[in-house]
Amino acid sequence: MANVFYLDVDDEITSAAARIRGSQDPRVGLVVPAGSRIATSRINFRLLAREALERNRILSIVSAEPAARALAASAGLPVFATVAEFEAAEGMPDGTPQSEPARKGGAPKRTRQSRGADEAAPGAAGEAALPAKATADAGAGLRGAGVPVGGGPEPRIGARSSAASAPAVRAASRTSRASPRVAATAVTLVVTVLVLGLIGVFLLPSATITVTPKLEALGPLQLSIRADPIATSADPVAGVVPAIQLTKDFASLGTFNATGQKVDTTAATGTVRFENNDTGRTATIPAGSTVSTSSGVAFMTTQEVTVPKATFPPPSFNPGVASVGVTAVGAGPAGNVGPGTIRQVPAGFSSLLIKVTNLAATTGGTKTVTTQIQKVDTDAAVAALTKDLKQQFTTWLAAPHAIAPGSTPFPKTGVLAAASPDTDPSTLIGVTEATFQLTLSATGNETAVDEPTVTSLALSRLLSSVPTEFRLVTGSAKITLGTPRVDGQAVVFPVTATASQVRHLDPDTLRKQVKGKSVEEAQAILADDGTVDIQTWPGFVGTIPSLDWRLTLTIVGGEVAGSPSPAPSSAGLPIQSLGPSVAPSAAPSALPSASATTLGSGNP
Repeated sequence: MANVFYLDVDDEITSAAARIRGSQDPRVGLVVPAGSRIATSRINFRLLAREALERNRILSIVSAEPAARALAASAGLPVFATVAEFEAAEGMPDGTPQSEPARKGGAPKRTRQSRGADEAAPGAAGEAALPAKATADAGAGLRGAGVPVGGGPEPRIGARSSAASAPAVRAASRTSRASPRVAATAVTLVVTVLVLGLIGVFLLPSATITVTPKLEALGPLQLSIRADPIATSADPVAGVVPAIQLTKDFASLGTFNATGQKVDTTAATGTVRFENNDTGRTATIPAGSTVSTSSGVAFMTTQEVTVPKATFPPPSFNPGVASVGVTAVGAGPAGNVGPGTIRQVPAGFSSLLIKVTNLAATTGGTKTVTTQIQKVDTDAAVAALTKDLKQQFTTWLAAPHAIAPGSTPFPKTGVLAAASPDTDPSTLIGVTEATFQLTLSATGNETAVDEPTVTSLALSRLLSSVPTEFRLVTGSAKITLGTPRVDGQAVVFPVTATASQVRHLDPDTLRKQVKGKSVEEAQAILADDGTVDIQTWPGFVGTIPSLDWRLTLTIVGGEVAGSPSPAPSSAGLPIQSLGPSVAPSAAPSALPSASATTLGSGNP
């Protein structure tokens, strides 16, 4: 069984060639629909014939359109009007049923060279199987295309026509055994259609027009794009993209010496004895009266005491005596004095009448000094820990950890929050300790920017500025980032965007404008649209054909930003589709790539 492949209207020749290569059977039938791109040029069928020859495949064309069959036949391919006709001719590789005697008679083996020669013939073997109605349709199609069709002797087209008739004669000879009259009729029809097709192909002029649209500059577009860590999504209208908020917790621990002193003292105590040498009256010593040593160590009486007057009974003199407790005025060991050292009487008393002394040493005067934490110590500790935190933060700003590849940190956006101690320093003041520990903690932030997001937003803005009648050429966009500046924790980028754009050209419109015009007129008509190249065949033809199938108009140039894959034109011509501009709301990841140049970016 032969392999039959059905082509779509917009299938390119590459798709048809792939069907030939993928065939599991050496005999291949390609069903070409009405309006197919492939059926617009004889060159397409020639290329398919060469592909079949190189792959050792026997290719036939099935098409209901007479013009398509005529083009295929002119390229040396067997043609059929229907799939049923093609399958009915499956008996032989060239499309003619093979009789049993012929198969046993040792028909010559078809080599690659011989098969190529047969295929080079204008479809005689395939056309031998066409019914009269299909052949008549082909002739009518050629007459409608302007090809003269009539009776009379067959025109001589050259060696190609002669070679083409040989397979037809062989086919007629084989089929004559079964039905000579039918075979002769089929051969006559095939040769007639083939000759008429060749006449149309070689006599009708054709033209190929290539238009390369003019490149026009777009921009420069001056933008100011703000990368802000509080933004959650890109806003092309406001010119804002999200920035990355880098965060790190810092801690500083230290042990510090206490420099404060706590002094504890006790006053010395003892007892003094007053003597009153006045025989006429008593002496009252008030509480708090001061007595002292000759070196100035003072003591105060603890209570009031009355010293009796002196008596003088014969034969001796006896002074009045009274004792009272005393406490050293100054606390500490200085109040510990030896016995008999307190001699100075209180002020206001006569040292001739009143005497004072301590019969025993005074004791109990002490002084104890201990180290304690004072405010100056906690203040110094907080200052030292804060300095260390800032040093840690500064080091981190220069090289933050876990930053995404392609992101740029900006140290000037760094902010270190207020430090928090693990213990309230005020609660340490007055604590009797030689050393103390304190820990300060703080959180630092820094802004990093993924600069490609800035470039993508700028490209989005550039695309949205393309006029509706233009399209942006892919790869032409150039986004230049200027030196950024820091605004709080945000970073503002000055951006310049430029690109090239082309005007959208409609091939059908251009074709209508130039059909039937002279080559010079067509050149002038299309000159405003870009660079124009017009090739006519034969070369002496100076007029653009009026038949669509004899006129190929192609728009070429760089791919256009946002364009889908090429779409077929109404006549199946290979026109580059120019897609719509990307809307401002398009996600940056969906935008076409741009040639981005970054100037002065980095850490300001």
